[in-house]
Amino acid sequence: MKLLRLSLSLLITLSLFYLLNFPQGKNIPFALGKFLNPFAGFWQNNIRTDKIPEDLDIRGLIDSVVVQWDERQVPHIFAQNTHDLYMAQGYLTARDRLWQMDFVAHAAAGRVSEIIGPNPDVIQYDLYRRRLGIVYAAENSLKMMLKDDASRAALNAYADGVNAWIDQMEERDWPVEFKILNYEFTNSIF
Repeated sequence: MKLLRLSLSLLITLSLFYLLNFPQGKNIPFALGKFLNPFAGFWQNNIRTDKIPEDLDIRGLIDSVVVQWDERQVPHIFAQNTHDLYMAQGYLTARDRLWQMDFVAHAAAGRVSEIIGPNPDVIQYDLYRRRLGIVYAAENSLKMMLKDDASRAALNAYADGVNAWIDQMEERDWPVEFKILNYEFTNSIF
């Protein structure tokens, strides 16, 4: 009898683990098991501290960069050159705003349905955004900005900072919005 209860408990537990790794319909569009995972789920978002070391050590920096945080947790970057300044700015922006950066880029490009799913309202929104031609305008603006050496250097340093943050992230470090939507973050938009 004890063996039967043990086997039944084990079967129920394993079934729950399996089922909770998949979205549960329209009411719960994300995998609750992944979201509640104590090693990579939303619990890990609460563990990260609000401060990072004041001396940034990012691969690609030319000189030392100091970040001072004020009482409102606003970072103030002190760098010896503009490359390091823009790289540190990209790094800190990605640290605090990666979900926003990714979602706004998808929204402007008319690609929100890739994140949210094939909802008819979202598809209409995507079609509208694509008709506006924001991606075409952004590509043309980028071409113009890359013609100027100073702008090109600033944009590349900023992008390097964003990518430095992304490269050092693990799944547990992803913003909670990625976890809620069960959205696999890719670096395809940046």
